[in-house]
Amino acid sequence: LKPNAKWHELDGRLSCLVAGTAGLLSVYRGGMSGLQLRGENGRSNGRKEEIVLQLCRDQLKKKEVQLEVWKAILPEGKFTKLLYFYQISGIALGWIPTIITGNHRLMCATIDVLETILEEELRKPILKELGAISAKKEEGEKECPNLIKLLQLSHREDAEAREELMNINAGSLDSFGMRSWQAAVKWGSSCAAGLATRR
Repeated sequence: LKPNAKWHELDGRLSCLVAGTAGLLSVYRGGMSGLQLRGENGRSNGRKEEIVLQLCRDQLKKKEVQLEVWKAILPEGKFTKLLYFYQISGIALGWIPTIITGNHRLMCATIDVLETILEEELRKPILKELGAISAKKEEGEKECPNLIKLLQLSHREDAEAREELMNINAGSLDSFGMRSWQAAVKWGSSCAAGLATRR
C-alpha cells in the first residue's frame, strides 16, 4: 500500500487498532513500572502481585508483536497523528493509579476495559467489514485472509490473558469505585478511538 493512497474506512479502523494497541502496551508498561517501584520501596502486596506482574510481562511481549504486525500492514503515512499522545496517556493511565492506590486491581480493571474496547470496537468491526467484502466476491474467496487470521489470533491471545487476570481478581473489581473508574476509562477510550479513525 502506498502512504498517499486514498483513505478508506478500513484504513481508519486499522489506524485505530494501531493506536489502541500502542496505548494498551503503554498501560501495561506504566502499571508494571508502578508495581515494581512500590515493591522496591517495600510496599508490595505479595504473591498475587507477583503473579499479575508475570502475566503482564507475558502479555507485553505478545502485544509488542501485535503492534509490529499492525504497523507493518498499515502504511506509516496512515498512522494517526495522535499516536504518541495515546502512548504517553497510556503510561500515565497505568502508572498513576497504581502508585496512588498501591495495588494492581485498578490496573487490571483498566486493562479489562481497554481489551474489551479493542475487541468490540476495533477487531470485530474490521472482521465484519472484511466479511462483507468477501461476500461480494466469488464463493470461497476471502478478502485479506492473512489479516483475518492475525485478528483471530490476537483475539485468542488477549482473551486468555484477560481471563487469567480476571480470575486472579475475582470479586475485587465489583465495587462501586471500580465500576465508576471503568466507566470513566471506557468513555475516554471510546472518544480517543473515534479520533484515531481520522487522519
